[in-house]
Amino acid sequence: MGLGWRQTENGIGGSLAKGRGRGAGGPRGGPGRSRRPGRRERGARSDAGQRAGRRAARPKVGRDLEGLVVAAEAPTSAGQALEVETREGDHYHVQCLGEPVEVGARIAFVPDTRTQARAPRGVLTRLLAAERAQWIARVARAGRGGHLVLLPFAGVDAPRFALHERDAKNAQPGDRVRIVPLGHGGKRENRKVVSRGRRHRGHPGVGRGELPVKVIEVLGPAGHPDADHQALAWKHRLPAKFSRRALIEAEALDPAALPKEATRRRDLRALPFVTIDPASAKDHDDAVFAEEAPAKPELHAVGGSKPRDRSPAWTRRLWVAIADVSHFVAERSFLDADARRRGNSFYFPDRALPMLPERLSSDLCSLRPDVDRRAIVVELRLDAAGQVVDAVFHEAWIRSHARLSYEEAAEWLARSGTSDDPEPAWGPSLRCLAEIADALSRARREAGGLELVLPEVEYVVDDEGRAVDARVRDRNPAHGLIEEAMLAANRAVARALVRADRPTLHRGHAPPAPRKLDAFAELLERHGIDPPDDLEVPGALARVLDEAQGAPFEERLHEAALRSMSQARYEPESKGHYALRFDHYLHFTSPIRRYADLEVHRALRRLIRGEPAPPDSGGAADLAAWLSGRERVAQEAERDAQALAACALMAGREGETFSARITGASEFGVFVRVEAPAVTGLVPMRALDGRWDYDESEDAIVQAGGRARLETGASIRVRLSEVDPDRARLAFGISGRLAADEGRGRRRAR
Repeated sequence: MGLGWRQTENGIGGSLAKGRGRGAGGPRGGPGRSRRPGRRERGARSDAGQRAGRRAARPKVGRDLEGLVVAAEAPTSAGQALEVETREGDHYHVQCLGEPVEVGARIAFVPDTRTQARAPRGVLTRLLAAERAQWIARVARAGRGGHLVLLPFAGVDAPRFALHERDAKNAQPGDRVRIVPLGHGGKRENRKVVSRGRRHRGHPGVGRGELPVKVIEVLGPAGHPDADHQALAWKHRLPAKFSRRALIEAEALDPAALPKEATRRRDLRALPFVTIDPASAKDHDDAVFAEEAPAKPELHAVGGSKPRDRSPAWTRRLWVAIADVSHFVAERSFLDADARRRGNSFYFPDRALPMLPERLSSDLCSLRPDVDRRAIVVELRLDAAGQVVDAVFHEAWIRSHARLSYEEAAEWLARSGTSDDPEPAWGPSLRCLAEIADALSRARREAGGLELVLPEVEYVVDDEGRAVDARVRDRNPAHGLIEEAMLAANRAVARALVRADRPTLHRGHAPPAPRKLDAFAELLERHGIDPPDDLEVPGALARVLDEAQGAPFEERLHEAALRSMSQARYEPESKGHYALRFDHYLHFTSPIRRYADLEVHRALRRLIRGEPAPPDSGGAADLAAWLSGRERVAQEAERDAQALAACALMAGREGETFSARITGASEFGVFVRVEAPAVTGLVPMRALDGRWDYDESEDAIVQAGGRARLETGASIRVRLSEVDPDRARLAFGISGRLAADEGRGRRRAR
């Protein structure tokens, strides 16, 4: 679960690095205005399954549909039943596993193509648009001393607001504020007025179509961490707090050992496990220990109770311990319902919105040093070639012997054997882990697994959460240790559950679309690399990237390879993982922050105990679709948070020039990443002299007549022209005139 994961699955299925992620804008730039329900729709609050209309045409598998909620049942802890009508007039029974949705909302959902019922089913993946009781906007003035103006956050589709001085609650220009229509307290009253607007008596300054509003809370100036965070949570409709019942359950949890655990849990507290995480990490849900094969190894069956007579030849053993969240979060509990609705934790530069209350995420399920903790442990036995020849799973007690950061672990390995200082108890384990990780990585590369090494930007914040720097995160050998250990554990659990025919949530990654591979092949040719005829064969793409190692355009090829990939998704059955070259794969190692991992823990625990699997009536497919959607929301919210941090960092620096690198091109202009601080922004077409055209095949924009070009990978000088804190955008212009070869990436000679 370390930062190195992002090098393997970055963008091919979401952020896997602990403590940080990505996120910006919804699929259409954020929530928009939904169509007002008609009379039939407004009255349709009875059983959502009574009036499902004609049978819909079967859509392509995996393709999300959009529709309007025309009926909704009362929500329960298990979810909410909706009736949804698509633009074509087809009706679907849609299951909502998140926060309750009201009639009139526009949603995206995944249709269930397996059902043959008269009314097709589906599961909601995200809320696209719904009327709001409150809005967040930034206060400004129309000219010097003019009337107050409200600028909606994130450019969402909003009414034209009218704010009188007496209703501004002393908000100053530049402040972010929370507003509601006049005459409403901002709870849930009369939502329809928010999207309609009308002239109010007593407000002569309100024009036609404007909506009079009042400020109910001044959040603070744009750029302040708290104000920006509240605006971001509002835009993405992120949960602000846990339910009262979930918090009561969390506080009532008893960490004391239960009598039956004396025989059920294996005591591994003597093994010198360590946690290795980012220095800023607050939750520590994985620990590792590695050792050479003992002279007389103890062999156990899956349950850890019946001795085995023999085991394949192995030379090293890797233990991966993951906090046993499933012990505390019971299925169908209020804690479980809250965690499922969130789907995952949300990580921002200065804070996190956890999937579980702090009592669990930072205490009972955090593997703190010198504290006994429950864990699900994967014991992997490996041969000299790095192949896992045996995997054993345990419910166990462990005790972490040290909490190391990636930097501390890498530094210790670098000076291991050269210092006269006494060696810690975990020292031999860390050296053995380095050898195991090297063997696992080599075996994975030989099998054709992709290694997409791309720069990852981290924001440095002060004690108040304000961004003070943005820099490309350094990767050291310790990242690879945790990356390989977690990949191996995830793979072993997936194979065990598949072999035992146990249903769970898998992680699927389909091969790239042929048209995207064709475009990638053209890019290779432009850089002097002959693309292989079998580029679609797993492993061929990895060999091509290895060939480009060290070339000046290496990063550009890795970025292009990433864009050619399909997105990984959660699936109710194993479909293999293209990028990793694994036949079976799932997420097991982060149950504190991913609900999918918690579900996998439950399935593995039943297997360890020999308990039967529960019947599945389509629930796994619904959950897989919902969690895939929540993962996308997290990525977008986290990208937005980084963009807001960039705006706060660059505010007041308009006019300054910077060295930058072009990271992408589009019909709007070119995207650039500044060298220092490592923020990203757009050089729009309108900021360039003359006429420019977008050349998709070249991933560049070209000046009319071919006199100049700006292509991905090129280094240029830019000048910051605009910081937009409402849309979280930085705009740049070209500094000076383009030289004949400026804006062109270097290419390998044929």
